[in-house]
Amino acid sequence: MISLRKTIFGKHFFFHCSDYWAEDLKESLELYPSYSPEHNESEIEVFINELSADSTTPRSQNPTVFKQFDKGFSTDFGLAEINWELDEGLLIRSTITIKNPFQNRLRGLVKKARSMEFPRRAEWFEQVLHELFLIPAVHFMPDRAIIHASCVANANGALVLSGTGGVGKSSALLSIVEDDVGFLADDILVVDNEGYAYGNMAWPKVYGYNCAGNDMSSRVLKGRGLIDKLHFIIKNKINPKGVRRKIKPNELFSACYSQKIPIKSFIFLFKNETSNLELSSTNTDNFSSAIIDVINSEYQVFHKFIIWHAYNTMMSDVPKLVSLEDINLNWANILGRLPGRFDIKKLNIPFHQNHGEYQEYIRKVILSELAKR
Repeated sequence: MISLRKTIFGKHFFFHCSDYWAEDLKESLELYPSYSPEHNESEIEVFINELSADSTTPRSQNPTVFKQFDKGFSTDFGLAEINWELDEGLLIRSTITIKNPFQNRLRGLVKKARSMEFPRRAEWFEQVLHELFLIPAVHFMPDRAIIHASCVANANGALVLSGTGGVGKSSALLSIVEDDVGFLADDILVVDNEGYAYGNMAWPKVYGYNCAGNDMSSRVLKGRGLIDKLHFIIKNKINPKGVRRKIKPNELFSACYSQKIPIKSFIFLFKNETSNLELSSTNTDNFSSAIIDVINSEYQVFHKFIIWHAYNTMMSDVPKLVSLEDINLNWANILGRLPGRFDIKKLNIPFHQNHGEYQEYIRKVILSELAKR
């Protein structure tokens, strides 16, 4: 077993991991800073394929993929089962049992061939760790909220590019990889109520269509095996939207900001019936509602578990430890304090916008926004 202490989203996580996943954990968290514990610092303890001290019998189990305990609950995502132990609504301990779908080499090869990514084990582990544990953990942090957004930064501050899936966030991010701009997040961004963004070092996903007219495919395929490369080339020819690869942020960008940095500009990316790309000011009255609506859609799988927690506690006649209503109210409070701290704009994007022209336009917008002091 190995142990790692890492500061992630401004919080202290103390990981205990089985030897089997040790190298994958190190690689997944290498861009987050380590810390030395102090006596008065609170830590979130995380056991990965290692048993924690608490192995109590569940109080209830409805449905089968959910278990209710006295101090928390367990969520079975299929790829991993995670136990969340809470104290007054705060996460204090988690046990993560990861199920390796690639343990059988032949079956694993078939799974990879059918997937969009043909993932290395570390890539698969990193996605499970971030998407099923680290981002859901923010739900139990009263001073943090999450935004469906890409984010880049320089010495002047951070630029947030928010919107629904497929609107062009990752394409915008990839448009400035050759510029002197740092990475904060590709898909989900963590913020606080003082207007700071916290780096999410989950590895960006590069789709086949992101590689058209540039050398991005050579970057994402570098060091990969022959079958892996053939998988990408063939699937890309069939459907550029149906194939992708992950790449470490520090292999794309000259800098990665894993700690907090002030937000200086925020742009909603929005597809509509406009005829041209157009950047304009926008009404900020519904700023928090728009962000929360998108996140509730993006993380509805985890949110179902919180709803099942409410059901199980109600039927057992015991108090709820957390509720989706309280989480949304907390996020609304945090996000509601942000307008006025930085510029908020909207980029109208035509339905059938040329990808190359979009990247050229958004690159100029990003560099212009980050150049402002």
